[in-house]
Amino acid sequence: MKGIEINEKTMLVNALEKGEIDTKKPSKTLGLLIKHYILEGYEKEEVYNIVDEFMKKNYKGYVRGKWEDFIYKMIETIMGLKRLNPIIDVDKVTITKSEWDKIIELNDKRLEKVAFVLLVYKKVLDRKGNTHDYTVGNELMDILQEAVGNRKQENKVLFGELKKIGYIDNVKSCDGIGITINYCDYESEDKIIIDDFDKIIHYYNEVKFGWKYKKCENKECNKWFRVSNVDTKSKKCKKCQAEENKKKTRNRVEKFRNR
Repeated sequence: MKGIEINEKTMLVNALEKGEIDTKKPSKTLGLLIKHYILEGYEKEEVYNIVDEFMKKNYKGYVRGKWEDFIYKMIETIMGLKRLNPIIDVDKVTITKSEWDKIIELNDKRLEKVAFVLLVYKKVLDRKGNTHDYTVGNELMDILQEAVGNRKQENKVLFGELKKIGYIDNVKSCDGIGITINYCDYESEDKIIIDDFDKIIHYYNEVKFGWKYKKCENKECNKWFRVSNVDTKSKKCKKCQAEENKKKTRNRVEKFRNR
């Protein structure tokens, strides 16, 4: 899931206990640590000193002078927020039958996908303590990426189509531009339980088209791949399976030569 951290609590525990840091995007770990210590009641300078020490100990090549302004700005930004949501792991969210029926009523695959992903983002934000009735605007391009596979500017018209038929409305607030979702129905019975947020659009495809997916057993890959039926023996995606086949072939050739 793009733009939203699902496992904040796990990430925080790993940072505090193991010194783990997201090397691809260290700002994610930094922001989480800063949020944690602010919630614990630490003052600005105390937070900076703790985070600075963490970086010196765990981030290779850390130079205080290069990071100082950035860290202070992060602290000031997070301290300036009106409300800090609790640090939790989102284990699952549900789409109800009524919500699913409203999505399918659109009778347009691209609109349905955007409406589905939009609703999942909203449900996740609710679980994370969002007090607003809308999905904030800075996630909209991430939603397009999840739903239709790209962030092309022309695909933003899909939100306009949903607004035109009353599914969503634009909202302006002190937190930015967002949208109200008008097809939420928490009272209806559960239809889909989403407990893996890697490729949430797969849940739509499974229920709408009956497609089946598995996760690649290669731990370095761990990506979803589509299978022809639920009983398939495939355990790895095509790319990883091809690499494994090549490796087996090389090993057989090597054994033959050694003989």
